[in-house]
Amino acid sequence: MRQSMALALEISKTGQIEHIYYNDVSTSIKSGRLFPTILHNSEFTAGLNFLNRLQQEKMLFDIPLGIDINGTSKSFYFSGVTKGDIFFLMGSNNQGIDASIYDEIAKVNNELANQLRESMKSNLQRPATLDEPQLEEFTKLNNELVNIQRELNKSNRKLAVLNEQKNQLIGIAAHDLRNPLGVISGYVQFIKGTSNNLNDGQLQMLDKVLDTANKMIVMLEELLDMSELDSGKVVLNLSETDLTKLIAENVELNQVIADRKNIKLNFKAPDEVVITIDAPKIEQVINNFISNAIKYSHADTQVFISIEVSNGEVLVKVRDEGQGIPKGELHKVFEPFKTTSVKSTGGEKSTGLGLAITKKVVEAHRGHI
Repeated sequence: MRQSMALALEISKTGQIEHIYYNDVSTSIKSGRLFPTILHNSEFTAGLNFLNRLQQEKMLFDIPLGIDINGTSKSFYFSGVTKGDIFFLMGSNNQGIDASIYDEIAKVNNELANQLRESMKSNLQRPATLDEPQLEEFTKLNNELVNIQRELNKSNRKLAVLNEQKNQLIGIAAHDLRNPLGVISGYVQFIKGTSNNLNDGQLQMLDKVLDTANKMIVMLEELLDMSELDSGKVVLNLSETDLTKLIAENVELNQVIADRKNIKLNFKAPDEVVITIDAPKIEQVINNFISNAIKYSHADTQVFISIEVSNGEVLVKVRDEGQGIPKGELHKVFEPFKTTSVKSTGGEKSTGLGLAITKKVVEAHRGHI
């Protein structure tokens, strides 16, 4: 066990040291220095923070600070109490102060020292005093933790590079696939529109090809969107937009799809709500929610869309009369490629990317979803 060293300090509210007392209270130095200046250079800010905390919390226990001794930082554990215009600090090179030294140094200011000692006894959160083997074990574990943190930082940097490469690969693949799929879709539509010699079976086959190509194009568009948003390089083309008009047009387009299930879309909003947004991206968000409401609603039900303006915020709501989502699966809703157990009512497919994209778009606008 290393030899215990202790000191006590009386400090004014301005941080100026009035007196420093060492193990033997007969050794007293009257000082005009600021408390942080007796600490090692690297601990100056920590010393200021200590006094600020002490002023606010009135008592602190076993706070490690490095005292400057001949240019070297020596660790001391400081406890302190404040009363009136006085800070009273006691420090030791061991965590906790030996009773014999405590009793001696407490003679400096018996009232405050006793107050500090009793508070330390009743402070259930005060760490236990470490002996030498415990201190060595603690140091070893701390070093291991630092090494683990260093390796974790290296791994995170590698992951960031790999994630960027992944986004670039997805972008390249999606771009390269989108063009030929567009050609396929265009040729199928051309053949259907110009050939009069196709029978019903052949037309159904072409419809299947066209439907599959269009679904793949939508999937690729979502992958591109997700890649762009995930990379953090999304650029918003902001402009003043009438949100009421934007949503009204989207409701009108989706009503055509809703009619297949005899679902009624109801839209309620102020006559005009002008906000600064990236209109195509916000329309993508609105369309995703309305189309999802249709997708997961039964026939002969209703979907309610509304805009509310309150306290400088614009709130858009989409509510259906559908199946709902089990509470235990709500965490999946905004995660990429995750789907819930709830099934669409008309066999519609989902990539599991739509809501993940909407969340990132809304947050890019500094909004909440």
